[in-house]
Amino acid sequence: MSHTIDRARPLFAEFTPITLAALNVKAAMLERLDNKYVVRESVLREALAELAQHFEVLEIDGKRAFTYETCYFDDEELHSYYDHHQGRRRRCKVRVRKYTDAQLCFVEVKLKDKRGITVKKRLDYTVDKYGMLDEQACAHVDSAYRKQYGEPFRHTLQAVIEMRYQRVTLVAREGGERMTIDSRLLFRKGGRQRMTPPDVFIVETKSANGNGIADKILRALHQHPTSRCSKYCVGMAALEAVERHNKFLPALRKLEVEPPRRPVATPAHAVAHRVARRPLRRLAGMLSIAAALLAPLMQAEAAEPLTVAATLRVIGAAVDGERISELSGLAWDADERRLYAVSDRGVLFRFSVELGASGQLEVEPIAASRLAPPPGSGAGVDAEGLAVTGADDGIKGNSELLVSTEGEPRVIRYSLAGQPLGILPLPGGLDDPARFRRDNAMLEAVAMHPEHGLLVAAEAPLEGERAGHHRVVGRDRAWSFPSHPARNARLKGMDVMDDGRLLVLERAEAGKGKGRTLMVVLSEVDLAACADGQVCPVRELAVLDRPAEADNFEGLTSLGEGRVMIVSDDRGRSSRGTTFTVLRRRAATVDATYSTGAKP
Repeated sequence: MSHTIDRARPLFAEFTPITLAALNVKAAMLERLDNKYVVRESVLREALAELAQHFEVLEIDGKRAFTYETCYFDDEELHSYYDHHQGRRRRCKVRVRKYTDAQLCFVEVKLKDKRGITVKKRLDYTVDKYGMLDEQACAHVDSAYRKQYGEPFRHTLQAVIEMRYQRVTLVAREGGERMTIDSRLLFRKGGRQRMTPPDVFIVETKSANGNGIADKILRALHQHPTSRCSKYCVGMAALEAVERHNKFLPALRKLEVEPPRRPVATPAHAVAHRVARRPLRRLAGMLSIAAALLAPLMQAEAAEPLTVAATLRVIGAAVDGERISELSGLAWDADERRLYAVSDRGVLFRFSVELGASGQLEVEPIAASRLAPPPGSGAGVDAEGLAVTGADDGIKGNSELLVSTEGEPRVIRYSLAGQPLGILPLPGGLDDPARFRRDNAMLEAVAMHPEHGLLVAAEAPLEGERAGHHRVVGRDRAWSFPSHPARNARLKGMDVMDDGRLLVLERAEAGKGKGRTLMVVLSEVDLAACADGQVCPVRELAVLDRPAEADNFEGLTSLGEGRVMIVSDDRGRSSRGTTFTVLRRRAATVDATYSTGAKP
């Protein structure tokens, strides 16, 4: 498709025009809840057909697409960038924006209030002052900050990055809701620049509750907000102007401006150790070459292994008449600070979680309710996997649960109260029970990826699929990766990490005969590191094979900040108990990448 936003008439021909004055009356939206979606042109075209029934398009002098130029300001320590990277609620972004076509200019201060709502304060500015902040502008920044946070703005600002893009603005006919569609983003800093592809768009919705008409239309097309999609932060990362950018990786990858990976610096003591071991290095080098000739490995970027931080065993506990037992899926809602779990019996549990600095873990049950089956289904829900959408976008109240089921392979959308909202179409023909080897080994895991959308996986290869490999299926493609080499390795859970990589929980068996015991393996799969049709590399992060650590773990969720929680299924035996274990990142000591490097 060649029509981009700068040729706006073909894309927006079906929209009724609206003037700027009328738009401002309907939806000035200086206080709002924002959602940002990164979409391809094919998705945008499909959405526009529906949006045209509810929205009007801003038109000035016959034009519908307008050029914006923006200069962002930060201090020497880049507090604005890193406050956003770390997810701090109290943060401030300062920019001078120039509306090139209209030759208008404003100083804009963007802040977050206690509810997570964006508050924007604007000051009229002259075009000749674009790229700088004068005394009046600095006073405006300080005033806005004081009013919002009750203290002075203490940073000395300087221009750090510029960008240019084209924007189309839509406003709901009923008012109170607005959306912008940006394309061809050009980031500039000094002599460096990066540009997004012409068929990639940032769609930003702005409404009072963060769940407006546009959000519903996009979600119906299986589009979900891209978390941490700040243009300023993405631009700084794309131009390699910052040291850390992992929280913005999903947005960087979707916009196709991810910076190249930098080699990790080697400490001096490690260099001295290598010099002392040169003969062994030569031998290791020859063995590596031989191994590469026999079975080429696809190396993944180094990941920090996980170590057990805390464990809690719950025996015989119940809430709202439901025993905490047979848990099979976990999901963490960062916005609500709630842990959700489902059981094989179709019970939805809600917990609060506290992890103390000294290692104590508190998991307090809050409520429990039965998952209602969708209309026309049987009497119960055989729940296995669990994921939560809208869990880390800074908006409370917009989360939904996704539950994968056995018996009949489905992914059901649920409200947080356990009421069905619909059944999602399964990709890759996974809705056919005949493809699964056993009735109790169907859809085991579900996750929501910021770039690829819904991901689902069975616990074992399907009929006709390659043994010894797991397969994760998304909307647009599938990924294959080798299972752990231990006996009977089954995929039991998965979740998406902050950087877009897939975290996988496998349960396997160690030993033979009467000495056979369970073992649990946590691994990381970099979905972006393997092309379509290739086997993805896997990096082992943790192996729990000691009796004190291993259990029948089935549920997995990322708690953020390098922490992961897993939960065990007591198989209905009250005396066995349910185990909650939290693992956290530590300094890498072992490189445990494994891959066949073959075709799936």
